[in-house]
Amino acid sequence: MKIKSNRSNKLRSAIRWGLTVLCICGTGAPAVFAETLNIVTQSDYDTSTSNHGGYLYLYSGSSNNTVIIGQTGGGTVPVFSGATVVDGGYNTTSADASSNTLIINSGSKISSSTYGGAIGAFGGNTWYGNANNNTVSINGGMFEGSNCNIVGGYSQATGNANNNTVTINGGTINGTTNKAYIEGGQSGNQVNATANNNTITINGGTISNARIEGAESGYKLADRNAVTNNNTITIN
Repeated sequence: MKIKSNRSNKLRSAIRWGLTVLCICGTGAPAVFAETLNIVTQSDYDTSTSNHGGYLYLYSGSSNNTVIIGQTGGGTVPVFSGATVVDGGYNTTSADASSNTLIINSGSKISSSTYGGAIGAFGGNTWYGNANNNTVSINGGMFEGSNCNIVGGYSQATGNANNNTVTINGGTINGTTNKAYIEGGQSGNQVNATANNNTITINGGTISNARIEGAESGYKLADRNAVTNNNTITIN
């Protein structure tokens, strides 16, 4: 993994972002029908049909989606409640969650709960498929909690996570009881899983008590022959 730092004193502390396995009941979304979801106001958040008990994702498809949260200058609106996870694309089957774009311009979630207070932003999130070519951009907002995760592409069980991008331009990210995790990609724990060519770029914002990783594969089990190559972290 390559790390480039142009202004290392800009961050309050360096971070490595870990992942929380999400448990959401249901059959999973089909991997078709690209859509755009805009959650700009508090009313949008409260009334959205894509709000599945605090988990925001497009049910009709897990790839080629665009999800936009908040607006420029929106501060802490919308305020998230419950265990809040936002997915550009989400699937509980073997379908891919790829080529999604997640943009967070504003919003807030502050949780002191160790369990049940998860805060997550995933470009692509799938249980058994691949999570490739997803993009997450954090431009503003305030997110603080004990399970705070930002990941470009996440395959929870048996897929790969390649060519994902996370860009942080602003906002506040703070891990409390547990460190926050920022990762370009994390692949599953199957043999020969790959998490390659993922990129994290930090241009601004306040990040504290966190871990930053370009990628993680196979949960780092030595017998899985996991591969992580050409992952890059750039701090400007």
